[in-house]
Amino acid sequence: MSQLHHIFFDEALENLDLMEQSLLKFNPHADAHEQLNAIFRTAHSVKGGAAAFGFADVAEFAHLMESVLDRVRSRQVPPDASMVDLLLESVDAMRSLLGWHQGGATGAPDMPEALVRRLRASVPVPESRPAARSLEVRIGPLDQTEDLNAVIALFRDIAGLGAISEVSGQGDRIRTFAVRTDSSDEELMALFAFHVARERVSIRAVDTREMADAGRRNDAHSPVDAECSARAATAAALPAHAALATIRVASGKVDQLASLAGKLAHTQESLERIGRALDPVTHAQLLAGMSELRRITLDLQQSVAAMRMTPMAVVFNRFPRMLRELARKLGKKFALVVQGEDIELDKAMVEKIADPLMHLVRNSCDHGIEAPAERLGAGKPEAGTITLSVALQDGSVTIDVRDDGRGLARDKLLKAARARGLEVSDQITDSALWPIVFTPGFSTVDVITDVSGRGVGMDVVKRNVVALGGTVEITSSPGQSTCVSMKLPLGRR
Repeated sequence: MSQLHHIFFDEALENLDLMEQSLLKFNPHADAHEQLNAIFRTAHSVKGGAAAFGFADVAEFAHLMESVLDRVRSRQVPPDASMVDLLLESVDAMRSLLGWHQGGATGAPDMPEALVRRLRASVPVPESRPAARSLEVRIGPLDQTEDLNAVIALFRDIAGLGAISEVSGQGDRIRTFAVRTDSSDEELMALFAFHVARERVSIRAVDTREMADAGRRNDAHSPVDAECSARAATAAALPAHAALATIRVASGKVDQLASLAGKLAHTQESLERIGRALDPVTHAQLLAGMSELRRITLDLQQSVAAMRMTPMAVVFNRFPRMLRELARKLGKKFALVVQGEDIELDKAMVEKIADPLMHLVRNSCDHGIEAPAERLGAGKPEAGTITLSVALQDGSVTIDVRDDGRGLARDKLLKAARARGLEVSDQITDSALWPIVFTPGFSTVDVITDVSGRGVGMDVVKRNVVALGGTVEITSSPGQSTCVSMKLPLGRR
């Protein structure tokens, strides 16, 4: 798979993540026009990129999502919770479809037919479609003919977009095309903009006879080859600014660079030890160079370390979607508060801490936060609050998961501990009792659900944190809150 394909998949998945986050923040009761426009643009970006790379099924599915979003924008479909759920399911389906292509599988992918039917039901086909429009599209001047091939490929890969054929050309830099389509000028321009600057495209409605006459006046009016090279189409598939914003590097290359920086630092230290025995006057220039080498080596090590860092928001962004699904499944209401999401940690640590955080948040939802009626009866807000916070202090990072739920029940913990044969006395302090929840297989619930109850989770949290060289503590105030605090050393992977 070419490097351009990898860039496309990364960009498409980032767009889907952005769409998911926007959908989760969507407020149907507020003026959400700009939010809907932003979500629509992400779907449009995925569609355009997929079409350019020849992934017709991805482009068609994205086009269907785009059509639904367009109806929501125009208020033809109510932007309610069920519609948000439908679009979130579509995001998941799109990720699976991209993953199928990214894995290099052969044959036809399994399309989520039930989901496709629901999407199509939201975009009813009009009883009588308007006649296709006849357009003259003039493109140029261009430096590369590959840009033209990429535009032509759009009509090949996006079902229902229409037909395109070349009418005339002025050298290799300016071409005129005859286009038959039902799409609006703005829709076409938005698609073309993936490959050609808007100022280099002109679209003009024409009479079909006018276009035929223009074709007869030009000997080179034959239709453009619909099977133009896919490689040429991909050459201009991404906006120019995409390559300027970030450079994607395989993690193995970063590891290799870190190793080389470490070896350089070791060599620099060895040279510095030798330099201490030299006469500072006779070897002043050499010692000055060694001092500069020390500074450059330190800067290099810091730069490589920075390349390995990633913000905690990468993990925290997963939870709004999970809380939405758990709220529906458990019949509860949750509010998520995030603090310190911009703090950057080593990517390896962030990846390893993701699962423990997932367990803790699910545990807070199921065991900690009460049902709405129970919370109202206790004088609490109907929605429980789960707070995720990150803080740096004295060479370590502390990650807290706090909820304002019912807290740990001392009597239940003692009963469950004795049932498992653990020796605990009634006089045991809370600080000594709370850690018992980390015992493998320990659980206080009577009914096992698909959310929790099997005694798996808290022991995994502790095991993963200890493996990272950290510690985990629990504090709880019965009837008010529970907080699980993980303290991890910085620099450990």
